[in-house]
Amino acid sequence: MLFTIFALVTLKDILRLLMAIGLGVLVLPFTIMAALKIAPISGQQGFGNEFHLLNANAIILMQLFVHDPGLVHTKDKRVVTLADLKGLKLRAPNKTVAAAIQFAGATPVVLQVNQVMEAVKKGEIDGVVTNWANPLQDFNVHMKKHTDTKFYTSAFFIVMNKAKYAALPADTRAAVDAISGDAWVAELGALWNKWAQPVRRGADEPGHEIIVPDAATLAAWHEGLKPVTDSYLDGLAKSSFPGAHAAYRKVVELAR
Repeated sequence: MLFTIFALVTLKDILRLLMAIGLGVLVLPFTIMAALKIAPISGQQGFGNEFHLLNANAIILMQLFVHDPGLVHTKDKRVVTLADLKGLKLRAPNKTVAAAIQFAGATPVVLQVNQVMEAVKKGEIDGVVTNWANPLQDFNVHMKKHTDTKFYTSAFFIVMNKAKYAALPADTRAAVDAISGDAWVAELGALWNKWAQPVRRGADEPGHEIIVPDAATLAAWHEGLKPVTDSYLDGLAKSSFPGAHAAYRKVVELAR
């Protein structure tokens, strides 16, 4: 079976762990480099036997997936090194990214999706940390510099009540099994990549620049933000996810 089953006591505990994995480990800077890279992580190899989380009595994790990686997009500032973020006001998609860019000297601004482009037009922010497959209207009209650091991803999960699953007819369970796990991840990853294409193609138009830091520069980004990653994992380990550091190392290994 392609499900990963989490061994915890209550549904609240299970959901807390899922949130820790989805909103903590997977969305840390530079963890997942492509939407399709999550496939090996979604099955038991990633969050099953390795982390001793099998044999739960409440829910089944049917799917764990991410969107295409986010970039640093700005109106006119070329961002090549981590130091180039200093002084910029950037819309951050979540607390993890906000902590990272603040550590680098930028000012994270929390905005709802429908507020982002209005803030750009008013000059309230200098750029946006987001993925290509974003719903922001006129994004390419205003965002002209795109730094491809594969900075973060957002994680999503689909769960099912284990008792409800067990009560399904055998042929229905088999059908559910067949469409879950890695095959579903691959399908969703391909969809995210497809949804990214219109905005990505727009960045090839005149007036745009896609900046791809070289390996040494990108390594400096990774090293420079390591204290943020370590601090965040420490927080998870002390609260809802004791195995946060081990989980992070395994995710990075599987996603490469």
